[in-house]
Amino acid sequence: AWGAELGSSAAERTRLTASREGFGLLGVLVAAALPGLLSSDLAQGLSGLAKLFPLLLLILASWTLSVTPPVSATRSAASGNLFGDLRRVLADTRFR
Repeated sequence: AWGAELGSSAAERTRLTASREGFGLLGVLVAAALPGLLSSDLAQGLSGLAKLFPLLLLILASWTLSVTPPVSATRSAASGNLFGDLRRVLADTRFR
C-alpha cells in the first residue's frame, strides 16, 4: 500500500512493486546464507545472526526513513458510487 501511495503513475507503481519483491527475495536469500557465512557451526551462526539482526534492522530502517520522500496529501477519493467506481476500474486495460 505504501508503494501505491508513493507512485504517481502506473509505471512507477509497477517499478516500486517489482523493487519491493526483488529486495524481499534478496532478503530471504541473505537470511538463509548468513548463518553459514558467520560460522561453520549452525548454532553459532544462528546466534551470530540473532546478535547482528537488530543492528542491521536499526541501520536499514533509519536509512529507509531518511531517504523516502514524503507522500503528497492529495488523493483521489472514491465517488461513493460502487458500481461507477467498479466500472471505471474495469475499464482500465492495464488493470485487467
